Amino acid sequence: MKRIVLAALSLAALGATAAEPPAPGKYSGGYDLQSRTGVSHVSVVLDVKEVAKDKVSGTVAMNGTGGCDGDYPMEGRYLNDELSLKSTKKSGRAGDCAFSMKVKPEGDSLVGKTGGGRDLTLKKK
Repeated sequence: MKRIVLAALSLAALGATAAEPPAPGKYSGGYDLQSRTGVSHVSVVLDVKEVAKDKVSGTVAMNGTGGCDGDYPMEGRYLNDELSLKSTKKSGRAGDCAFSMKVKPEGDSLVGKTGGGRDLTLKKK
């Protein structure tokens, strides 16, 4: 018991604390997409509906890419201070687009990358 308390005190003294999972609510932002015609911004709004232990669910509304615009139901996990989400259903004009992301909480934002490797920043509304 003494070892556990001392270890916890040592971590606290070093400022090492686990980040909390993202709070339910909306996070908005996006990423830039390079195409033949230039760079366009893709708007992403993540609506975190439920956080239960390490499981997270919600939806993503994406707008700006044309063919993949739409709503994506999302599920994933919050482990090791990282939120990993994948769409559970395809969306877009042809219904053939999927979306995923891995982000970490930084203040009131979620910062990381899309499944395609694009930089993604979402700020709490």
